[in-house]
Amino acid sequence: MLPDNWSPLSGSNVLLCNMTAFSLSFPDYLSDKEQARLQTISHPDQAKFYQQSRSLLRILLGQLIDQSPEKICFSATAHGKPQLTQHRLQFNISHSQHWLCIALATVPVGVDIEFTVQAPVRPWLALAKRFFTAHEYQHLTKQSAEQLANLFFSIVDTKRSSTESPWWRDQCWPATARLTHASALIR
Repeated sequence: MLPDNWSPLSGSNVLLCNMTAFSLSFPDYLSDKEQARLQTISHPDQAKFYQQSRSLLRILLGQLIDQSPEKICFSATAHGKPQLTQHRLQFNISHSQHWLCIALATVPVGVDIEFTVQAPVRPWLALAKRFFTAHEYQHLTKQSAEQLANLFFSIVDTKRSSTESPWWRDQCWPATARLTHASALIR
């Protein structure tokens, strides 16, 4: 699945996948916890996306750490960021519509993708209330729906650019990828 010369062990890599191009079905690869989560997803397309994205993540990680995909064990940080329990390889996963983005590295890494056309309907305020300061959250509550997503990303980008931010240390998300229609901008 991966090219022979590809390895995040010499840096970091970001994979951007159009999941409509995949036809994966590996239910045996999912853990009991992932299977239980899958059963709670009522929309068939979302359930298929969840199953395929988790399977693809397990396949990629399995190839990189030389372990069968179904035997990979995950845990979560205090903020819910998934991590491997018994390996130094770091990863992060994000999705928006039919796109999946996986970041892999030997140092803390992360990625976030969003379709900007979808942005006004996302729960920006709920995310801000959880991760931003009270002042930042209050400022966002005064914005129009059109301004909300752009200001939200502006605050996120500022937080990610500051190594002094506790949010940065806890989340370790230095990379940002935003999808606008079918193109990706990674910085």
